[in-house]
Amino acid sequence: MKFIGATRVRKSDITEAFRIRSIRNQDKLEALKEDLREAQLLSPIIVEPIGNGKYRLIAGARRFDVYPYDEVEAKIYEFEDDVERRLTALKENVLREELNVIDLALNFKILHDIGLSYQEIALRIYREEHKAKFVGNLVRLVEKGSTDLLYHLATKDIGLKNALAVIMLPKERQSEALRHILERRLSYEETKKLIEDMLDEDRRDSEEYRKRTPGLSVRPSRQEALTVQCAICGRYVPLSDARLRWVCTECHR
Repeated sequence: MKFIGATRVRKSDITEAFRIRSIRNQDKLEALKEDLREAQLLSPIIVEPIGNGKYRLIAGARRFDVYPYDEVEAKIYEFEDDVERRLTALKENVLREELNVIDLALNFKILHDIGLSYQEIALRIYREEHKAKFVGNLVRLVEKGSTDLLYHLATKDIGLKNALAVIMLPKERQSEALRHILERRLSYEETKKLIEDMLDEDRRDSEEYRKRTPGLSVRPSRQEALTVQCAICGRYVPLSDARLRWVCTECHR
């Protein structure tokens, strides 16, 4: 990343945007819009030249969207790749506390999928390696959390610690846990107990089914998702696909 300079840029010359935000809070945007009508832009946006006098917006999208004047203060940088662009945009938003937990999680996952470790992300965003655990937890939330869980986390109906407890369950059971947590307004300790009870229930279901089916090799899981081991090829297949004394459909042919 190379700093080119700072100047005023016409809004019409910013023709592209590198967006990292998936959820927009309209009330906050309106409040920001009113503040900017009465004052100059609080801090410059960050842009990247793309040729012919045009720019790509990297950071400051909310301020740019509602800024009521034709020109904005901007810092101009050149970037090597999308990793640098995303890290710069994330750092800017984290410092200004403008990103919700889901936007953070989604962007951390993108960076991790590209190849950055949790420690590298923590150091480059927060300059603190101990934040790696926080980064890893958010990535796990995106990978293991149901759509329902992520929605309620984004809207702050459920806290981060409670959400991390819920993802111990399979996605198909998380809505059931959420219903109990929201209806009964469970604390973190109460949520942990609920999840432990639900996991114990899953284990009992699986063990009971195995007892009722002698000779069946079953992976521990919910009864509706049971798998069996083919006696010929050794692969695990859904129970519904097993034929003739636990031989899979392909081997049966």
